[in-house]
Amino acid sequence: MKFLLMHRDDPHAELGFHHSEAVSAELAKLSEEMIKAGVLLTSIGLEPSSKGTRLTFAGGVRSEQEGPFKETRALVAGCALVDVGSRADAVHWATRFAELSGSTQIDVRQVVEMPTSSNGS
Repeated sequence: MKFLLMHRDDPHAELGFHHSEAVSAELAKLSEEMIKAGVLLTSIGLEPSSKGTRLTFAGGVRSEQEGPFKETRALVAGCALVDVGSRADAVHWATRFAELSGSTQIDVRQVVEMPTSSNGS
């Protein structure tokens, strides 16, 4: 079962805050542990919303808003894709990440895999 673990942004991340070297080292150890366990497929962090663009679609019209975006608590700061045996396993890994990183909210969402074309188009 694949799950996307998404951790939320906070005002510090929006200002370009990065974890201390000690916390970064512990997070790297956790990532290595997850790789060795065969559960971590990928993980990414995101730049602050000030470097992003928000697209809105309404009535067939697209509008663009350049960052930063006001509601930082609703923004995703990073995510990891894991392949685990159960939702409980995904929650376990998300909890380990939160304990090390200080994240206060992580969404754990099961992935629905979409079929892809096999003819290369």
